[in-house]
Amino acid sequence: MDLSSAVGTALIGRKHFLVSCDNISDTVSEIQKILERFNLKVSVCEITDATQWEDICTEFSPPTHRDIIILPQLAKGSSKLQNSLYRNVIKSKVLIFPISLNIRGTELELHERLKDIIWYRYFHSNLKPIPQEAPDRLVDEKELNSLRNQLKAVQIVTDIRRYMLDIIVYTRTHRMVVGGLPTYVIDDFELFCKCQSLLRGYDYVIPIIVKLSALWLLPFKIKILNKVNLEPSLQWGSDYELVKEVCSRMSDANVIIEEVVANVGPPL
Repeated sequence: MDLSSAVGTALIGRKHFLVSCDNISDTVSEIQKILERFNLKVSVCEITDATQWEDICTEFSPPTHRDIIILPQLAKGSSKLQNSLYRNVIKSKVLIFPISLNIRGTELELHERLKDIIWYRYFHSNLKPIPQEAPDRLVDEKELNSLRNQLKAVQIVTDIRRYMLDIIVYTRTHRMVVGGLPTYVIDDFELFCKCQSLLRGYDYVIPIIVKLSALWLLPFKIKILNKVNLEPSLQWGSDYELVKEVCSRMSDANVIIEEVVANVGPPL
């Protein structure tokens, strides 16, 4: 999935999403260029450790109300700022697109409730752009509204839904996942699959879309076990050093979800 598809997915689903990249200014420019097609009111609010809620609150209020606010370095903001942002975002229709310099596998210093409303995390490399998989269907505001209206009509047959739930259950019970998965992730997963289907020209969900959606969506939704002595199998006599080695290999959320989708077979 390239950056254009990632932004398109968030727009169709009307969800907040996070971009991690290696060059923030270039990424912000790319996102702004993508959003120009849709006649949306967009602003950019650079966040530092000194930023206060009062510095950005006008972007969420009339008459300067925006459709989308890009927030470079949101993770640098204080807990108080992020908490205020959360309280105001959930009461408005504004979409936020935080941008961070964090690399794959690292945790972000984001307020927990703020993380809960961010749909997924997309990794974008300005140095190694991902080739576009297919012609971009999101060419203008009219097409965006058309795809949004088609969301409810996208079909998920019983076998595909069972496949999705199997992935959720396997993730929840994975030895390296702490606290399972929130129930709302099921709805997030379904919506993500539907958005990806529409972007590829389908009005139904197929197994490969479920697999790819899990790889893109679920890593941001899990908490990883970070203390070896809490690993469950130690209660039954597992070797501490072997468990320690496994924990070191499975310290990346992406690796955990890759293992999940490799072990959950799609419907035949």
